[in-house]
Amino acid sequence: MKTYLKLRPRHRLFIEKYIECGCNGSEAIRQLGVEHKRPDVAAAKILARPEVKLAIEERWEDLLRQAGIRPERILLELAAVAFFNPQDLLDANGDLLPMRQWPKRGASAIGGFDVERRASRKGDEEIVTTTLKPRGPSAGAKIDALKLLGLYAKIPFAERREHSGPNGGPIPVAAAALISHDATEMDAARAYLKMLTGE
Repeated sequence: MKTYLKLRPRHRLFIEKYIECGCNGSEAIRQLGVEHKRPDVAAAKILARPEVKLAIEERWEDLLRQAGIRPERILLELAAVAFFNPQDLLDANGDLLPMRQWPKRGASAIGGFDVERRASRKGDEEIVTTTLKPRGPSAGAKIDALKLLGLYAKIPFAERREHSGPNGGPIPVAAAALISHDATEMDAARAYLKMLTGE
């Protein structure tokens, strides 16, 4: 916070609004009530200052620390979702364990609860039974958590890239025949342009 505290008050105000507005400089300028024809330009000028960049980083770190957000905690929560196993919440007979007996890792992966209410009568008395059924993370949430963990662990996922020719069609290979081995870059560019335009 050293750099942040050394800034001019107007720059500190800008940083607070900038973070509050989801790192949108133009919106921060507008919300500060600054009359400017081009708030994006004004914000860019402020954000270009090295001391402002450093102060934003310091402020983010401070906010994350205050919120208890640490890299290891994020990894543990992602791992809980990615590796959630519903069997961890069951006893030896296959019945759901009471909540206070759930392992912490399994409990933090629960996406919510489905509430089931049943009414029955016993004589003149109506008895309502409420059952909570835990809902684990969705398949999409598990996949997303696994991807994030994989990226963090620098696992080289194969990235799929599709290429296409003109107008989304197949890639023509005829252009290669038009280019000789001693062709210049300009000759190659002309041949490619000829292929694309069909002339």
